[in-house]
Amino acid sequence: MSQMILWETNYLLSCFLMGILLMAVYDVLRIIRIVLPHPLLLTGAEDIIYWLMVSIAVFITLYRGNDGVIRWYAIASIIIAMFLFRSLISRFLVPFIGHLLRVPVDFVGKVLKNIWKKVRIICKTGKRRWFHGKKKAEKEKEQ
Repeated sequence: MSQMILWETNYLLSCFLMGILLMAVYDVLRIIRIVLPHPLLLTGAEDIIYWLMVSIAVFITLYRGNDGVIRWYAIASIIIAMFLFRSLISRFLVPFIGHLLRVPVDFVGKVLKNIWKKVRIICKTGKRRWFHGKKKAEKEKEQ
């Protein structure tokens, strides 16, 4: 085989793997959103940052891989890899992992909520005793 064909094949595969990596990183974001839901504004900010990083990564890959000449098969390879990864793997894996991780997070949240309630009750009781005891002592001094 010619060196050029080997180089093109290597470049195509590296672009394909990059598409898989980019989709896997986005899946991590999706899992975080399932486990720790947060406001729409924060979700939008995460998406903007993610796509800015994706555009920089793709630009660097295209620039280093082919001296800045855009090869449409490289871009198509990234897009196809992302589509296939999402269709074949992410579709099943993200909800499974997200809900699997959600169970311990919910448990820890309930435990912390109960602890917080008890701390508040103790603080209120202590405050009430402190102020009532202080008022009682002041009344005794007045007499």
